[in-house]
Amino acid sequence: MSLFRNVRTEADFTALLGADKDKPVVFYCGFVKCTRSDNGATWARKPVYTQVYRVPRGLFAWKGAGYPLEAVE
Repeated sequence: MSLFRNVRTEADFTALLGADKDKPVVFYCGFVKCTRSDNGATWARKPVYTQVYRVPRGLFAWKGAGYPLEAVE
């Protein structure tokens, strides 16, 4: 499930990420060759989120590095 399916404007994106622009925001895809995480990170930098990170190689690399996962509803 993509969290971005209802994001149409910068205001939608900011509402999704929250008002705290100094919190860490991490983007990763579910597939190794996906480019959506790069697009999301680029969008996050536009409204000046200060700690934007992208995980290359997607969710596979995230899990392989032992980082935590949690479900989003």
